[in-house]
Amino acid sequence: MKEILADLHIHIGSTLAGRPVKITASRALTVSVVLETAVNVKGLHMVGIVDAATTGVIKDLESLDLFELPNGGLTYQDKLTVIPGSEFELYTDKGSAHFLGYFPDLKSTREFTNWLKRYVSNSSLSTQVVHGVSGDEAARVVKGLGGLFVPAHAFTPFKGVYGRVLESLSEMFSERVDGLELGLSASKDLALLIPETGTYPFLTNSDAHSKEKIAREYNRLRVKNPDFTGLKEALAFIDGQGIIANYGLDPRLGKYHRSYCESCQYTGEGERPIFACPQCGSDRLVMGVYDRLLYLHERSTLVRQTIDVPYFNVVPLEMVPNIGPKTREQILNLTGTELALWHDTEESILIDLVGRKKAGILTRIRKGEYKLIPGGGGHYGKIDIS
Repeated sequence: MKEILADLHIHIGSTLAGRPVKITASRALTVSVVLETAVNVKGLHMVGIVDAATTGVIKDLESLDLFELPNGGLTYQDKLTVIPGSEFELYTDKGSAHFLGYFPDLKSTREFTNWLKRYVSNSSLSTQVVHGVSGDEAARVVKGLGGLFVPAHAFTPFKGVYGRVLESLSEMFSERVDGLELGLSASKDLALLIPETGTYPFLTNSDAHSKEKIAREYNRLRVKNPDFTGLKEALAFIDGQGIIANYGLDPRLGKYHRSYCESCQYTGEGERPIFACPQCGSDRLVMGVYDRLLYLHERSTLVRQTIDVPYFNVVPLEMVPNIGPKTREQILNLTGTELALWHDTEESILIDLVGRKKAGILTRIRKGEYKLIPGGGGHYGKIDIS
């Protein structure tokens, strides 16, 4: 068995030829940049590239020095496994939501690309709306190609399946999805406020739109081999394989953790769901993940059956106060990768490198000894280390 670190939701900003892919992603974020950053900066062992089914990105994957593994996935420098995937948008009568499909090889990815072309307006761009296709049909297509089907950032107010669209996955799917991606503003404990979610494996992925955001959330998996079959069997907890731990952004740091008033910029507080602004009375609220889950929890009567995987709050190095770009570079030169900093580096080594004060800040972050100003309405939360 092997333990690997995996971030399975990474976007591509542009093709190697310079054509746009994910409009909201950095244009500097190409497939090559993702691979180099994942291996040499972040210390990942597996990545999911969720724009692989766009016409330009699949050509880039075919042109690079990647080799297909016998049991699915592609290998880069024998250090990183690449899982080709696709993020797409489906409509329901209650709104639209994003979903992820993961595929075992480039052949099945291209077949999905050809299927998408019949329903999307521009197959060269990521996260296109799939017109006239139900959730069940999309899931059947992905699974029929040997793939995995996962609701993306399932609890966010914009494009999350629980965030605004559904109260139960059974409203949309007759067959089981393969996992639930929590999203940056949710955690295991929050997700379990909806009891049915406990029957699904949780994934914590970065949804990276720039190279700096890669691995701000990630998963620790136990697999026989770091390939697509290993991933598939880990999600199903087959033969001792499985998700060992989820490492997720402290949900209070997420941009949509609490409800946010667009009229007066009030951010929700307390332990009750907020539907109208208590400060100015406006109903122009972007409902936060925390508030939506409290609301669904109150309405839920389902029995919880929990897949018990530990969840750890993490703080990306770029969000740590008083640690600027120069210090980050010094730290990474010492530790090798950012994940090695959080998991393997002793405080005494950090003290020698950056001094006692900054090393103390990093140690407090690792221990969870900090206060937070919660995020909401598209604004990240902030860490208070005073």
